[in-house]
Amino acid sequence: MGVKIKKTISLIVPFLLFIFVIAFVQAKFQKNDLIIANHLASKNKKAVVDFFTTSFVKKDIKAGFEQYVGNKYIQHNPRMADGREQPIQHLSQWQKENPQSSCEIKRVIAENNLVVIHSHWKNSPQDRGQAGIDIFRVENDKIVEHWDVLQDVPEKSVNTNTVF
Repeated sequence: MGVKIKKTISLIVPFLLFIFVIAFVQAKFQKNDLIIANHLASKNKKAVVDFFTTSFVKKDIKAGFEQYVGNKYIQHNPRMADGREQPIQHLSQWQKENPQSSCEIKRVIAENNLVVIHSHWKNSPQDRGQAGIDIFRVENDKIVEHWDVLQDVPEKSVNTNTVF
């Protein structure tokens, strides 16, 4: 009986040690994957915020698109064509027609290759404006895809919260 127990233990201990090593290595890789994902999200967040700031806060649409948007740019806004050319023309014209326009970034959320900006757009200082949500997909440090939605800032609300 003692020999059988020793033989069983001699088989179980290496197996348990093997399981422990596998679990440790897997946990280490998961931690590294999380660090890499967080780094990627931070890097993408910076690129999108820099694009948004250059294009809409500093009002240099062409520079923003040329520096931060990829040559292949997929656009989900039904009023905009794919590619950089038409959005540059359209948005530059909008800025010329609305010289007092402003855009303020309210919050930014990033996960992996997606970055979301919640912003306040106004055509003039007196305008209540619109709340905007822009979603960007980033590849190789360039914005390659965009979705957006806008909501008018209401004059009255049934609650005391704001849209921001």
